[in-house]
Amino acid sequence: MNNSAEALLKTMPDFSDMLELAEEIKNVSVEKLKLELEVKRMESAVFQVTMTEDDFKVNGKPPAVSFISETYKHTGITGEILPVRDKLAEKSSELEMLKRRFSMFEQMLDVWRTLSANERSANL
Repeated sequence: MNNSAEALLKTMPDFSDMLELAEEIKNVSVEKLKLELEVKRMESAVFQVTMTEDDFKVNGKPPAVSFISETYKHTGITGEILPVRDKLAEKSSELEMLKRRFSMFEQMLDVWRTLSANERSANL
């Protein structure tokens, strides 16, 4: 084996590393999906409250959906959705980083495969 293939082989992830990373990606994906569901649940609660409670009515009528969307949907009535959105942003970023690391492992395997094939054909 030539020097470049040997150097690459020393830095290569093994399959247990990749399986562990895949499991971590799955776990973070589930956490992210749960946070997305929580945001949707909270947004729904905002619409329920603003459409039914008298404090939000304008001239005895519920506010326009566009008003609720622009005013309360992102933050919540008192900012209660913002911390969940922050957690969602963190999980989304973490998930993206894990996926990129996995992709890098795949690319390393591809490079090793190419170097190995080149070395075999050079020895023929």
